[in-house]
Amino acid sequence: FTIILKGYTDKSGDYNKNLLLSERRVKSIKTVMLDLNISPLYILTESLGESQKGRVTHNERVVYIYIWLEER
Repeated sequence: FTIILKGYTDKSGDYNKNLLLSERRVKSIKTVMLDLNISPLYILTESLGESQKGRVTHNERVVYIYIWLEER
């Protein structure tokens, strides 16, 4: 399986700062998962900042978590 963490921000503020903010958000969730003994080999992170407009309204803190299961 693969766990994909995607971080987003709203459109307020500087684009580059928002990108770094979304990166900190996904790293924070990843740290919690590592503390729960989930192998880092199963965790992918993606920081999108405000790049996918319409997903985040004003001042929300959003990280989407996707779990991809493959049949064996």
